[in-house]
This record gives sequence, structure tokens and C-alpha cells, in this order.
Amino acid sequence: MKRITIKDIANELCLSVSTVSRALANDTSIRMETRKKVAETADRLGYRRNNLAASLRSGRSNNIAVIMTDMASHIQASILSGIQNVLHSKGMNMIVCNSNGNPECERRHLDMMDNANVDGMIISPCDRNDNNNLFRRLMDEKMPLVFIHNPPSESDVPKIIIQTYDKAFAITEHFILSGRKKTILLSSLSSHKEFNDITLAFRDAHRKHGLEVDENVIIPADFNISDGADIVQELVDHNIFFDGLFCAHGMFAFSAMNRLNSLGYNIPGDVAVAAVIGSQLSEYMFPSLTSVQIPLEKMGEEAAEMLMDIIENPDIPHRDIILDAEIKFRDSLPMNF
Repeated sequence: MKRITIKDIANELCLSVSTVSRALANDTSIRMETRKKVAETADRLGYRRNNLAASLRSGRSNNIAVIMTDMASHIQASILSGIQNVLHSKGMNMIVCNSNGNPECERRHLDMMDNANVDGMIISPCDRNDNNNLFRRLMDEKMPLVFIHNPPSESDVPKIIIQTYDKAFAITEHFILSGRKKTILLSSLSSHKEFNDITLAFRDAHRKHGLEVDENVIIPADFNISDGADIVQELVDHNIFFDGLFCAHGMFAFSAMNRLNSLGYNIPGDVAVAAVIGSQLSEYMFPSLTSVQIPLEKMGEEAAEMLMDIIENPDIPHRDIILDAEIKFRDSLPMNF
């Protein structure tokens, strides 16, 4: 079946090709009645806009690449929802790539999206250092980039970050002031800035109260949901005492709490539990999990708005947006313990 063109619509309505083209672009210099008639005829004939031709004329593809580390997670899915809300409202398309936390996979996605001539990229990097040279090359070539969650170690990049240090400090201090004698920190093997800040806050809060931090209480975990349960089991098997469990990520806390429950531990009586990067699931755990509630959709929205600003105004200075978060005290570490 022949593809319907602007010329076909023009012939149908006895209008010039130029008039039809401007009417389809919603040019206000064309009368409203004409624009409406052109739109109705385009629908009736089955006209589809030639995006390639339009991008060649405008120099824009209207496509934005979003490269995430784990699209299956509730956290990144919520961020994607926020990005999509803004991009779709501005007539932009979103191409989503999943690096699975693999820097080599991330590199392939970056190269592929660069070659696809996307208008910009929103990136949640796997690691703060692995692809820094590629990020820098893309920025030197004037590719608009915005980083979320884990910006490169270079400071002069546009980024959206969460203030995790203050929240992690406050939760650690609450463990101490509520009488916990030994709190284990399940940190991360990742070099993510947010996780580094959590570990730093944990040390600083203990130091504030004149307490030494035994390095053995800071245990790095991978991003497997079973890690929390496995670490709890190992602590119990080796008869290592702990009455607090502070997880850098809610994912660790979910499996850790499940294992503590199955082993007969009372939460929070025997072991109080909290997490920094929580999710909506925190409220529905048993018992409900004290966690830091991060404005995930807002993070995505801010990233998309920042990227669009950079696309429209390439020479604007790079800036940071630091989003605040809220500690939600729940049953696993109540406010009044």
C-alpha cells in the first residue's frame, strides 16, 4: 500500500504543499479551520509523519537515550516513569537501555546511542570511573548528558543526586541513642557516591559519640537480593553478636529481615533494622521497614527537565540538583524505641 504523503493531502484539499506542511506543524499563521481540516484529512487518509525527513530538516531526532543499570528494580522503574512524564509532554521519544551494571555493556550502549544521533542522554552509570573518558569525549563533542544516582567522579557534569549523608548519619545516631550495642552496616561493593556517603556517615556518627568503628562491622554486599540473608546467616553461624542491622539498600534489608524472622529473631526487640535507599515495599514488610524515602519520580522529572534545558541552551553552565529525602520511621526501628 502506497505511503500517504503531504502532497496527497494537498491534492485532496486543493491546498499547497507548503500550507499543508505548516498546518501539520500547527503553525498559528495558518487559520484554525484549515489546520483542523488538514488534521482530519491526514487521519482519514492514514498519513504518518516521516520522522527521518523531519529530523534531517530540523537537525533534531526528538529521541533521548536513557541508560540505566537495572530496569527491573522498582527504584529505577520509578525514575524512568518520571523521565517519561516530562519527555512525552515535550513531544520527545525515550529509548531505554539496560547496562545490567556492566561497564562494557554500558560502553556499547553509549556508542550505539551516539551513532543513532539521539538529542541527549540521561545516564545512571555503573561505576564512577570506568567510562569517564567516554563521558568526557561525548561532552566535548557537545552531546547533552545528565547523570543521576552515581555521577562520574569529575565534578563539572550536570547531575541529579540525593542527599544520603545526612539521612544515614541521623539513622546511625538513632541506632546508637536507642541503645544498640553493635550495629552491622551492610554496605556495597559498588563505588557509587551515595553508598560511599552512607559508609562515611556511619563512621562519623559513631565518632561523634566517642565510639570506635570496628572495620568488621562494615560488610560489603553485592546487588543480589539474597546477599542480606546470606550475610545474616553467616553472622549467626559464627555466633557474632549484633543487635542492629543498617542496610545501604532496601534490597539487602528485605532478605535479611526474612532470614531473621525465619531464625526466630524478634525485630526490633532482638535486632533493629533500617535501610537508606528504600522503596514503597518498605511499608509492607513484616515488620514495616524504617527507611529513607527517596523522591524517585521527581529525580527522573528533574533529570529530564535539566536535559531539555541543556538541549535548548547548550551554553548554560553545568549545575547540580540535590534532592532531599525523608526518613520514614516504621516498626523495624521505631522513632520512640
